Amino acid sequence: MFYSRQKQKLVRALPIENIVLESDSPALSLPNKELNFPWSILHTAREIAKIKKIDVYAVFDIASRNSGKLFSFKKLKKLLVVWELIERKRGYDLLRKPWKGHH
Repeated sequence: MFYSRQKQKLVRALPIENIVLESDSPALSLPNKELNFPWSILHTAREIAKIKKIDVYAVFDIASRNSGKLFSFKKLKKLLVVWELIERKRGYDLLRKPWKGHH
């Protein structure tokens, strides 16, 4: 996002209430093109704060609340139920152990 004008424009256009932070994206590197690591999220939050002209702590606070809404327990529970059904069809449980009766 640091050197992508498109991503900066997107951050400007999106309300902060629609932004979440994530760190599992090795393809989105820092400005010096080094690999992305979980702690790189700090740099992303700083950039968003600069673009939005708000405090970096506010970015973390709002993004955390946004994540909580997006990944609510009810939604995660539904996702796990669907995942478990898919895995059962494949003959595995969530721990990758064969189901009883599956050979």
